[in-house]
This record gives sequence, C-alpha cells and structure tokens, in this order.
Amino acid sequence: MGVVKRTRSVGKALMYQIDMNNPMAKAANELAWQIAKHDAEKAAKEELAKSKKSQNRSYSLKQQPVNGEETGGSSFSLLLEHQI
Repeated sequence: MGVVKRTRSVGKALMYQIDMNNPMAKAANELAWQIAKHDAEKAAKEELAKSKKSQNRSYSLKQQPVNGEETGGSSFSLLLEHQI
C-alpha cells in the first residue's frame, strides 16, 4: 500500500489520489495543517500589532482655505494631520 493510489484514467492520463489510510499520508497531511496554522497565527499576530500601533497615533482636523483664500471666503477643506 502506497501513499497515493490510482483512482481512474481519463484517456491516456492516469489519475491518482492521496491514500488517507496510509500513516505517512496522514502524517504529511497533519504536518501541512500545522504549518498552515502556524503561518496564519503569525500573520494574525503581525496584523494585530500593526493595528495596535496605528491606534496609538493621534490625528487632528484643521480647516484649510481652498485656492489660497485666507479670509472672507467660505471655501474650506479639512486637513487630517498625523501627530507623532
């Protein structure tokens, strides 16, 4: 009994499938699962750290005249300033 088993043929092509009754196939599948789980946890931790870092930043809104109008104009835009 091998790690893979022949399941069918399509034309001249032979199709194979992993034999999950084989202990080596089960171990390889479990290893792949553990690697994927580790990578997902690592990515989640990095994303959480990035999120926490961005939450510690403070921002302020300031009005800025549009087209260089300093006074008397009613056209203003809001400027979001990052403060470190």
